Amino acid sequence: EGAGKTTLEAFAASLAVLEQVGKFDEDGMLSRDTTWIAFSKNVTAELVEKGPTLHQAAQPTVAMVLSLELFLNDGDRPKYARAMAFVALVMLWGSMRAGDIQCMRPESMRLTIEGFSCKLWKTKTTGPDRRVNMVQVFISRKAGFSGTDWLQNGMRLWSEIDVRRDFLVLQAAEDWETCTDRGVDASTVALYLRKIFKELCTPRWHEGQWKQNADRLLLPGECALHFAGHSARNFLASVGAAIGGYVEADALDALQAFAEQRGEVGA
Repeated sequence: EGAGKTTLEAFAASLAVLEQVGKFDEDGMLSRDTTWIAFSKNVTAELVEKGPTLHQAAQPTVAMVLSLELFLNDGDRPKYARAMAFVALVMLWGSMRAGDIQCMRPESMRLTIEGFSCKLWKTKTTGPDRRVNMVQVFISRKAGFSGTDWLQNGMRLWSEIDVRRDFLVLQAAEDWETCTDRGVDASTVALYLRKIFKELCTPRWHEGQWKQNADRLLLPGECALHFAGHSARNFLASVGAAIGGYVEADALDALQAFAEQRGEVGA
């Protein structure tokens, strides 16, 4: 009564450690008992079912994605702010949340003529029987709305940061032109993204190309606070479903199945 959905999972992990430290025979370990394992999975499933209603994160718009591409390509913006715009775009096109981006290994980032790829050294699926997996991410070179090569420009910015680490985002310097060698957690990544969102300009079509309208912000006031660190995860599936016939059904079904596996079904 009143237990959280991860309570039994945490207890089972602690029990396993205690039994190993106590040098119990494997046959005598409760943590290895099939009846106990089945019971704990069943109770965890019930806790998840009876848990609080989950609310869908705010959905980023196509205009935001377009404006992020223009922001990234704007040489007058601080370098690290532009690098964070790249992070936002990778999250949107890669269906990732802030926690996922901090599991990205920088040395695994590659850009070829086909597109961008990287590896997340761990990412959790949601649900009663939660698993941790290594995930390969791929974003086509054709992904984008502005017609610019934002993937190449973003990769160039991140290649200039020579800090060995097993995560991507570092703490920003005060001027946002550079960064420190200290890492940040997922909640700070989300704050950084909101800062970038607040500075996005409304995109406009002018003389055959997309440009920023410096006189009009895309998200004025406190609108950027509406978006969370996991808002990006459903963008691709939702847009794919909205445009219907322009996306192959098999591709959309595969993306939707992946989202369902992770407990992240799009609107």
